[in-house]
Amino acid sequence: MRDLPPLKALRVFESCVRLRSFTKAASEMNVGQPAVSHQIQTLEKDIGLRLFDRNATVATPTPEGMAYYNRISVALEDISRATGALRQKAREPG
Repeated sequence: MRDLPPLKALRVFESCVRLRSFTKAASEMNVGQPAVSHQIQTLEKDIGLRLFDRNATVATPTPEGMAYYNRISVALEDISRATGALRQKAREPG
């Protein structure tokens, strides 16, 4: 577990790729776009690779970024489903 990057950075990365926009990801996460950029930079520094090609208006996932997204999005969805199931169980009477 020590090899895991910061969870917040993973969540931001997943949102950026899924929504195809740092700005839309910022809106979804209720933060400013600079905070999203900072989290992406944190993740890239942690991993040691660029995950997005950036120009003035667009950030496109690199091939490595897309491959990473394809792997982690499944894991994050599993975590979300497992958490939802436990939350549902906690709301059940008994």
